[in-house]
Amino acid sequence: LAPPELIEPKLRTPANEEKYKKATPDQGSILQKIFSFFIPTANAKAPYKGDLIFEWSQVPGADFYTIEISSNPDFQAPEVIVNAESEKFVWQNYAREIYYWRVAGGQKGGRMGLFSKIQKLNLKNLDSITGAEVSPGVKLVRHLKIGPPAKVNKPIEKPNPVDVPRIVPSAQAPIEKKNIDFNFDVGFYYDYSQLKASSDVVANFNGFRPYNLGFEAVIPTANNDALSAKINYNYIIWKADPEDKYPFQPKLPEHRYGLTLHYRTLNTPWSYGLRIEQLSYPERVDLEEIQLKSLLFYGVSGSYFIPNSVFDLSSKHTGNLLIADGQMQFQLMNEFLYRWDLFSRLTTDMVLELNLKYFSGSQSQSGFLGQFGIFIRSGF
Repeated sequence: LAPPELIEPKLRTPANEEKYKKATPDQGSILQKIFSFFIPTANAKAPYKGDLIFEWSQVPGADFYTIEISSNPDFQAPEVIVNAESEKFVWQNYAREIYYWRVAGGQKGGRMGLFSKIQKLNLKNLDSITGAEVSPGVKLVRHLKIGPPAKVNKPIEKPNPVDVPRIVPSAQAPIEKKNIDFNFDVGFYYDYSQLKASSDVVANFNGFRPYNLGFEAVIPTANNDALSAKINYNYIIWKADPEDKYPFQPKLPEHRYGLTLHYRTLNTPWSYGLRIEQLSYPERVDLEEIQLKSLLFYGVSGSYFIPNSVFDLSSKHTGNLLIADGQMQFQLMNEFLYRWDLFSRLTTDMVLELNLKYFSGSQSQSGFLGQFGIFIRSGF
């Protein structure tokens, strides 16, 4: 998702500003300052000036927007982190400080776009504002002031109730049905593994897996959460190294595939579900020959997604606990994503993946598998 363009925030004042000022003591008088010094009161805070309205441009494909407002430009501990479903946010509980704010679009499937450029907002001089400028580029929007009714000789009829003029965020339109999002992966892995079978076979499988494909569908639910289904497949042909040392060992083709079903909750980084994966073990056929035996693992899976953490990189960390035919497998899978906004309707990520898998079982079958992968992920 592309970063949104920020529209400079506006300040809206209360409709009956004279009545509000009358109810609030003058914090600027000398007597009041002396009194407040010895006896602090609840009115010691600067008087309410109005609502700050933050607006930004629409980002195609965004289901919501994350706005962060911080008194520090590094955004390590923001005062405000809010997910808004429209291109507008109203803030009331602010202090007379200097703030910085930024906005990023997001999708319910867990994808987050880039943050906008950071904008500075100076609220220290609100009390001295007499014109339309709150700070450079920030406008003060005046509203109708409601005064007492004029005195007349005849009895005053009770007026019909009317709404006090006030700028409010536009009403949210009914949630429209979202389309299914699709993602495609193409890339390669490098494997480093050591596998041990029950027949005292220990084999090392090291090399590149040049054929790696992935497909994911993210299906929205009625409550704005999402169901995701991801299929991955890779293929490699193993050969003995060196071949002249093992002349009777034929080449071993290996197909590996997996299926992950996850339930993703909107506005939270967690998802959870099921994982099915095929894995191969070495098995002795003859004195100088082995073959690969396939086992189908299944179990539980959970993921944690961190958007735009360091250097505009997002990361996804997944843990799987799988079983198969008396075997148990634990997996820790880590993805690091860098977003390329090449096309408005197509998202493209460069993905670095690091997978660690350890398995053991009752039949002395055990092993360790490490994978490093680089691939391109495109979605629409």
